[in-house]
Amino acid sequence: MRRFRIALVVALLAAAWWSAPKTPLASTTSPAARAVRFLLGPFRGLVAGGLRLRAAFARSAGAPAESIRLQEWALEIDPSSTDAALLLAGELAFDLAAATPSQAHALADAAVAILERAKALGNRSPRIPDAQASLLAERIAPAASGPDERRRALERAVALAEDAVALGAPAARARASHSLGEIGLLAHRAGRFDEAKEAFARAAAHERALARIGAPQAARLARLYAAREELSAREAAAAPEAERARARDALRAIDPADPLLGTR
Repeated sequence: MRRFRIALVVALLAAAWWSAPKTPLASTTSPAARAVRFLLGPFRGLVAGGLRLRAAFARSAGAPAESIRLQEWALEIDPSSTDAALLLAGELAFDLAAATPSQAHALADAAVAILERAKALGNRSPRIPDAQASLLAERIAPAASGPDERRRALERAVALAEDAVALGAPAARARASHSLGEIGLLAHRAGRFDEAKEAFARAAAHERALARIGAPQAARLARLYAAREELSAREAAAAPEAERARARDALRAIDPADPLLGTR
């Protein structure tokens, strides 16, 4: 029995090395994908490791598309390796050459989708939604075609960062608060002061939670977002100019160059 198991492991590793399928399994949720996972059973990690080793060789040989394909198969077979999922997403978003901004945007979208697939397959690491939030806030939102598209990307980033917090990654609050701050700025500039006030209030709440665990600069950022919230509230209420001026002065005392100070 022991020899049989050893022979089976060797055969599976050989299959992973020489005969990976030619189409990406991650492109579908076909019954074939589920069948492969079932048949491999406890050897899924070994076979996925073989595929990822092949991907590393392909990457070093200048064949990025082959590397991506092999890693997609490995993810489908064994989604439990968070480092491997993040490496695959990173290759898509940062390493593949994009001739145009729209191609770069599409690759970042594909990276977010790959990480979503890892979650769908059962990976519950908070690093997965945190990485998705990072891609949305830092790659996809800045490349958006307009403020509405940018706001939607930032809202997704907030939701994913808050998912990461719920899964046990309190530091993801910083990403949530930053994205909420950007949403607040967009809303304030568009004259949607109630929306801006709510976004700044949520950002301040995240920063206060970070301050309680000793995060650097969190207390100052909490005050900054609270001051922005107050200014948006005064604008929403069409308060007298003297009240709005006091709110601007309070914000200026925290950050003389705050973007809201140039917005009326």
